[in-house]
Amino acid sequence: MRRIRLSLYVALALCALAYSASVARAEPCTVAVGVNNHASVWLKGQKLASCDSATGCKCVSCWNILGGAAASTCYPLFVK
Repeated sequence: MRRIRLSLYVALALCALAYSASVARAEPCTVAVGVNNHASVWLKGQKLASCDSATGCKCVSCWNILGGAAASTCYPLFVK
C-alpha cells in the first residue's frame, strides 16, 4: 500500500512539473477573426500566412519568446 501511495505522489509531482514547464514556455499569440479573403500576414517583408478562403479567415500569429521566431497561420471561416 505504501508503494502505491508513493508512486501516486511521484506521478502527481511529475505531472505538476510538466504542466508548469509547459506554461512557462507559452508563446504570446494574437488572433484576428474575420480577416478578408486574399489578405496576408507579413513580418519584415516576409509573407507568413495568407487567407485563401472565399468566406474569410481566422488568423493566428504567435511569437516564440526563446527563439525569437514568428509563426502565423490562417483558418477558413465556415458559414452555416
